[in-house]
Amino acid sequence: MPRPGLFRDLCTQLLRGGQPVRFRATGSSMSPVLCDGDIVTVAPVGGGVRRGDILLYDGDRGLTAHRVIGQRTGGEPVFRVRGDAIGSPVELVEAGRVLGIVQAVERGGRRVCAGRPFVRQVVGLLRKSSGLLIRVAGSRNRVKLWRGRVRLSAGSRGITS
Repeated sequence: MPRPGLFRDLCTQLLRGGQPVRFRATGSSMSPVLCDGDIVTVAPVGGGVRRGDILLYDGDRGLTAHRVIGQRTGGEPVFRVRGDAIGSPVELVEAGRVLGIVQAVERGGRRVCAGRPFVRQVVGLLRKSSGLLIRVAGSRNRVKLWRGRVRLSAGSRGITS
């Protein structure tokens, strides 16, 4: 039987040593982007962390992958993170607890996007399934949807109609 914490220790050593890791995810806090059983590839933090990245960090419940929704600077950076699932609470994560950034997610043998490119994946999915006219506008990845007289705008402050 493996000793507790072996997975955490191995991931920590590899990522802090500059090596990527690949593992099967468990849990549902990042659904629908990351689902239970998905294969996740995490790379060491290289060029910095930006809003929209999915961080792998050493949390109270073990290794956790959640999306960056904000950052506090001044001294050591502290990241505001939250799971993508509805009702996920916001957590504060010190930069020293961050191990890496999710680079890829595989589901059913196919690669799906995970970080900032996820907006493009959502737009593609909506185009195929709903017949909505969709336009991605600006550098902030704002998505505008039109159908009849309904106009929705999903931006950094939520969805409005």
